[in-house]
Amino acid sequence: MTVVESRTVVTTELTDEDLKLMGTEQEPVDNGLIYFIMLLNGAGVLFPWNAFLSAPDYFARYGDGFMSYVSVAYSIPNLLTLIILVLVGRRIPMLLKTIPSYICLFLILIAVPVLGFAGVNTNAGFYITLTLVCLLGISSSILQGGIFGLAGMLPSTITQAVMSGNGLSAVVVILIRIVCKVATEFKNIDPEDKDAVERALLISTSVYFFVSAAFMIICLISFIFILRTDYIKYYIRKSEQTTVSQSGVVNEMAKYDRYQNIEESAEVKVSVITVFRKIWLMAFCVFFVFAVTFPIFPGFCFIVPSSFQGNLKWLDWYPIVIVAIFSFGDFIGRTLPKWVVVFSPDTLVIPVLLRSLFIALYLLCLVPRVFAHDAIPLTLMFFIAFTNGYFSSLPMMFAPGKVLDHERQTAGTMMTLFLVGGIMVGSNFGRLLIFLYGF
Repeated sequence: MTVVESRTVVTTELTDEDLKLMGTEQEPVDNGLIYFIMLLNGAGVLFPWNAFLSAPDYFARYGDGFMSYVSVAYSIPNLLTLIILVLVGRRIPMLLKTIPSYICLFLILIAVPVLGFAGVNTNAGFYITLTLVCLLGISSSILQGGIFGLAGMLPSTITQAVMSGNGLSAVVVILIRIVCKVATEFKNIDPEDKDAVERALLISTSVYFFVSAAFMIICLISFIFILRTDYIKYYIRKSEQTTVSQSGVVNEMAKYDRYQNIEESAEVKVSVITVFRKIWLMAFCVFFVFAVTFPIFPGFCFIVPSSFQGNLKWLDWYPIVIVAIFSFGDFIGRTLPKWVVVFSPDTLVIPVLLRSLFIALYLLCLVPRVFAHDAIPLTLMFFIAFTNGYFSSLPMMFAPGKVLDHERQTAGTMMTLFLVGGIMVGSNFGRLLIFLYGF
């Protein structure tokens, strides 16, 4: 399959000096600003999703298995949207991918506490919340494709920054969740007063949803800023490998930013099949990593009973502890490749396949309960999270180096496609396991 793409070039009022730079120029050096902003936007991509994942106690009102429904409702529309993006996404200007996506994510995050304050907690709340998750999956997919597509045109360390940002978002969200939950406990609420407990839970949950919504605006502003930097413009020009005449500048995006021009340059043919042949092993690795992780988290890990059933306070915190351990382990794993790369692209598949043993081990914490003490599933969760972060970051870093410069954005989007495909397969496999075990 060959995709004819209208290549998107981002410039800032091309001058004679800019046109000279279209030829040969020295590779710019990032002083840390680009890395930080891409890390910030990597966090922004998954911040709303992690806000949902970090509220298992709040969403328990819809049933113990609700979180597994959330992962399915998120992953399917997310994957279908990415498939469309692989085929036609490059014809969509970058700002048209990011601005509407960030705004939509902002509104979704605001809607969750609004539903709670409106008292929509019945079956209607169940289906409305899942609908919001579907919209979240679509918006995140468009945004994720744009962020990773841009990162694919940049040095591999920037892709690693995005992956670290993905993990960082989980850490920040769970920290906000913990702070809010602790703050409500200082109010000496009677645990027997269910109405008071529900009100406190709603307030604590709403705070971090509102904070997450505000974070979307910060990410949007930073992304618009980064597109105007010389560093980004250099690598976009290098990827496009086209020459744009000063008279050919068309200000298509003036309604968003009168200084921001997005031009349609010469059509470039990129074969999806050719790109896939170059990156298929890396695509399989990132797919399989998430296909193993998501049956466990956020799949059946929340239905594994605690060994301290008599401790009501621990039972209240137990799901939050699970999320916290996963968030920190995943972040450490995503960050480590910046300094330590143990496996090569050819050997990476071996540890990725071995991770499938985690599913069997974690199931032994459920039925039959071979590992009954809470220390076992929580320890397993850390290693699942750490290897998830590490072995998902490596293929995302390796893939852009296997293709030509003008194929990098397509490769980045395709890798994201397989990443989300792994999430979808893992989520549905998790639901299947829950069904088979009768939970």
